[in-house]
Amino acid sequence: MVLGDSFAAGWGIENKADLFSYKLGQMLGDDYAVMNVGRAGASTQGEIENALAYPYKPDVIILAFYLNDIDGVAVDKGFPPLPAARVEPDILEPLVENSYAANFFYWRIYRLGSQERSTAYWNWLQGRYIYQRQGVPVLDVTNLVEGIDSRYLVVNSVDPHPSKLVHQLVADALYPMILDSSKKAANSP
Repeated sequence: MVLGDSFAAGWGIENKADLFSYKLGQMLGDDYAVMNVGRAGASTQGEIENALAYPYKPDVIILAFYLNDIDGVAVDKGFPPLPAARVEPDILEPLVENSYAANFFYWRIYRLGSQERSTAYWNWLQGRYIYQRQGVPVLDVTNLVEGIDSRYLVVNSVDPHPSKLVHQLVADALYPMILDSSKKAANSP
C-alpha cells in the first residue's frame, strides 16, 4: 500500500502509468498488488485514516513522506510548531488568489526571496525521523536526485511536484527494498 500526499497521488503527472506506485507494481509482477491510496494535501493523520479506511490490509506500507505532512500531528504530540509560513501580504491576497497572472508572478518573485522557511523546516525535522531508529527501511529521495539538473526533477517551472523521472527513480529504488522486505517476512517465524 502506498500512502502519501500529492507526490504519491501523482499531482502534475498526466498519465497514472508514470507514477512510482504503478511502475513498482509493473516491476513486481502478478505476485504483488500495489495499491495507491495517496491523496493530494493529506497530512500524516489523513494518510493514517486512508490506510485504516482501505478495505484490504496491506503486507507492506510505503509512506511517501514530505516535510509538511507531519505538521498538525507533531504539534498534537508535543513537538514545537514549525516556523510560520511566509504567505502573500493581506493586501495582495485577493489579487494573488483570483488572478492567474498575479499568482504566477507573485510566486515567481517569492521563490527569489529568502529560503529561511525551507531551512527552518529542515532544521525542525532533524531528529524527528524515528523510522530508522525503529528498523523501518527508509528511502531518502534526495540521494536519488543528487547531481541531476533541477529542471528534470519537477513537473514544470511553476509546479514543483516530482517529475516522471523522479517517479521512475523512486520505483527503481523501491523495487529491491520490497523484494528484500518480502524475503525477510517469508523467513521470519
